[in-house]
Order: sequence, then C-alpha cells, then structure tokens
Amino acid sequence: MSRRLTAAEYAALPEILIAEEVAQILGVSEVQVRRWVAAGEIPATQVGRMWRFSKTRIEAMVTGEVPPAP
Repeated sequence: MSRRLTAAEYAALPEILIAEEVAQILGVSEVQVRRWVAAGEIPATQVGRMWRFSKTRIEAMVTGEVPPAP
C-alpha cells in the first residue's frame, strides 16, 4: 500500500495524474488502481502505454458527485 498524501502535497498535484499519484490519494497500491481501470471502475485515459487520470474526476468519484466511468 502506498503512503497517503498530506493536504499540502495533495494541493500541489497537477490536474492530470499518474497511477502512483491516484494510489496515494486513495491509499491503495498502484496494482489496485490498475485493476480498477481494467474493470472500468475508475475513470482514466490511456496515453500510449500509460494511464492518466483527471484529479477533478477522481475527486468527484470519491465524493459521489459523478459516476465513476464516463
């Protein structure tokens, strides 16, 4: 499991995140983030071989403001 971010670290994150940053936000492993992406349970966009995540959409998903998948 990855370590959680402090409030200051979270605020400093860019809008477009990588799997490692999402794992830190959610307090899970990168492997779990990738499993959720594969299952369509977390919103992500593939760029080449890498997955990118919208910080805004992750926040909305966590707070229940939008459905997890587009």
